Amino acid sequence: LAQTMNDQHRLGQDLNGALGGALFNVMGPNGTTGAFSVPSAKVVANLNNSNLNPAASPVVTLSDVSKVTTSDYTLAYSTAGYSLTRLSDNAVLWPGATAASSTNTGSGTISTASVTLPTNAALPNNVSIVFNSPTDFNVTDNTTSTVLATNVAYNPAGTSVSYNGWTVQLSGTQVAGNAFTVPGISTDGLTVNAPATPPTAGDSWLIQPTRYGARDISVAIHDTAKIAAAAPIIAEADFVNNTGTGKISAGVVNVPVPPPTDPNLQKPVTITFTSATTFDVSSPSSVPPIALTGVPYIEGADISYNGWTVKITGAPEANDTFTVGPNSNGVSDNRNALLLVGLQTQNTLAGSTASYQSAYSQIVSSIGIKTRDINVTAQAQASLVKQSQQAQQSLSGVNLDEEAANLLRYQQAYQAAGKMMQIASTMFDTLLGLGR
Repeated sequence: LAQTMNDQHRLGQDLNGALGGALFNVMGPNGTTGAFSVPSAKVVANLNNSNLNPAASPVVTLSDVSKVTTSDYTLAYSTAGYSLTRLSDNAVLWPGATAASSTNTGSGTISTASVTLPTNAALPNNVSIVFNSPTDFNVTDNTTSTVLATNVAYNPAGTSVSYNGWTVQLSGTQVAGNAFTVPGISTDGLTVNAPATPPTAGDSWLIQPTRYGARDISVAIHDTAKIAAAAPIIAEADFVNNTGTGKISAGVVNVPVPPPTDPNLQKPVTITFTSATTFDVSSPSSVPPIALTGVPYIEGADISYNGWTVKITGAPEANDTFTVGPNSNGVSDNRNALLLVGLQTQNTLAGSTASYQSAYSQIVSSIGIKTRDINVTAQAQASLVKQSQQAQQSLSGVNLDEEAANLLRYQQAYQAAGKMMQIASTMFDTLLGLGR
């Protein structure tokens, strides 16, 4: 919630004309809380580590909150490198899995993929290694369709291959056409930075990305004038001089990957049509300056420069101009506020499969189901206790009705015995009287 709201708020402009800052405070490195660009995970060092100084612990940031899970993780260091285990299912994320094609021939093998810190954003990409001959191979990032290297020399005694933040070892006799794959190494949205102080084999750390998220979130803005409700750019057509029917959209700020926003975001840009099918783009104040000519016009297509995107529709004519520049006052502009509100129903959580609204509904539903389960379990246990008590009482308990009947019987027997003693005493007295 904090990260996605902060990211969108930074793309707006406040009433002072400044770009938006963080809307919420989040946890930063070493447990501090503030207006950080990305939140950090809590990292707890193993008490048996060789160095318990904070500098000897890795810094872990939540670089892609849409992929972050609620699990804790264990990061361990050995002579073979770092290993990362997700504790919710004990899945070993590092070292990464690799695979050899089932059609490979020869004795060629590939090791598991060790990870180099800091973690590379391209780690999850699928990469293939294909041999051209027994002595060279090509490397391709299949996720981005990018050729990373060609005709890399191969030594059958062992060749180290490093791309996208991982390293594998290839060895053995290879044949042309042999293929190996590094199918992508998951980081669950985390970026792990190596400790400033080199670790010792056997050191380990507990990583808790979301354990204190709800505790540490707080509002960073207390002045309503600093709420970035407006968009920092405004797109306009020259209604006075334009002769065509072309219209330009209000424009949106592109989400920067990674932040911050483009430094040229608010530099004025002019789009001038040279014909009904082409236009020029000019921005002398941009760094570097923009001076493009003969750009093809496609109605409704995205036009993106300096970190923003607009669309032009209709039929512009030669000499028609459109400008995109700074939003000088931002008054009566709620474009960014609407985008902030729109986050409620956008799938920004759980691997981009859930929105704030659906995630909250899932929490409420989960609590309801667990509450119902507990109530049913409590009722069953109460019934079991009652049955146990009845069973115990049937063996060792006291039946009050039976005891009352026994008391009456004993009372009557006592009374009868007392009567017999009375009669015996009377008879004895009578016999003594006869003797006198």
